[in-house]
Amino acid sequence: MEEGIFINGKLMPFENHGLIEDVVNENTKAAVEFISSWRSQYDSFEVSTSGSTGIPKLIDVSRRQMIVSAEKTVSALKLANGDASLLCLNANFIGGKMMIVRSIIHKMKLHVVEPCLNPLEKFIGKIDFIALVPMQLEAILNKADKRELGVLNSCKAIIIGGAAVSVILHQKIREMIQAPIFGTYGMTETVSHIALCDLREEEIVYCTLDDTIITKDDRGCLAIKAPVTNDEEVMTNDLVQILNPNTFKWLGRADNVINTGGIKVSPEIAEKCLEKAFTELGHDMKFFIGGAPDVELGSKVCIWVEGDIEFEADALLEFCKKHLPKYHAPKKIYNPMSFEKTASGKINRLLTIEKSLSEFA
Repeated sequence: MEEGIFINGKLMPFENHGLIEDVVNENTKAAVEFISSWRSQYDSFEVSTSGSTGIPKLIDVSRRQMIVSAEKTVSALKLANGDASLLCLNANFIGGKMMIVRSIIHKMKLHVVEPCLNPLEKFIGKIDFIALVPMQLEAILNKADKRELGVLNSCKAIIIGGAAVSVILHQKIREMIQAPIFGTYGMTETVSHIALCDLREEEIVYCTLDDTIITKDDRGCLAIKAPVTNDEEVMTNDLVQILNPNTFKWLGRADNVINTGGIKVSPEIAEKCLEKAFTELGHDMKFFIGGAPDVELGSKVCIWVEGDIEFEADALLEFCKKHLPKYHAPKKIYNPMSFEKTASGKINRLLTIEKSLSEFA
């Protein structure tokens, strides 16, 4: 059965370590270097966290953890040996590395392209399996190219991770994607995802992969214990509602909660309400809710909007007040031209807020 990585249009065996000379882009080079380390039987690998909630750090992930994670994903998605996969995520982070591991141990044909906004724009071919971040999928669906949509809709499985799926994107997925498509929940510490949600459904509910135990702490944050964590408990800062032993809803981040005059506001819940309201009006703004220092309240709720604002400032604040509970409505607008991003492409809320507070003080 054919397997390997495509270099310059040629399918090269995974076990060939002399591929680096033929590499045509940086992501393929990173992929080949990781494949070489994997084939050299390394027991563990250093992987960088994304940095979305703080300074990125290196952690060690064992070979066994990666194999277990890959097997559970392939089983859950009903993929098979010989399928074709597309790596369009950064191969230096866990999401990219796990696409490679799944392809190696399940004898897939791996295509590698540079991470970009629309990875299907220049890709020609058929694939069975692809992992995307929401921003990439949004670009593909907004373009609505017949060939590119055909590539997606012929997939056996599409997984979306790295950031939350917005209300608008979720609506577009349900209208335009017929292939099995899943949102993922996980992090570097859990060696990619430990739960999936069917994005063709109206409600986003995560279902854990086999042998994953979930509980909550006193804050309401998710704790995870599974073979991919070496059966050790990993404590998260993710606020969740556990529906049963195998399913949960993600509510937001505990470290994003704003304490304003003793009232605790979850930005993610407020954002969902506003997204729905903006969608009904046909607006597609890039925004998030955050806190800024306030003498009386300790922190006040504010809204950060990227680029051009589709409302007058006063009208936007009034709109928010109309659609949110009293203490959840933002009191001020910050309008940077662009949000700060992490190395893996996620919005860096903390850095964006810090820069805005210094620039617009």
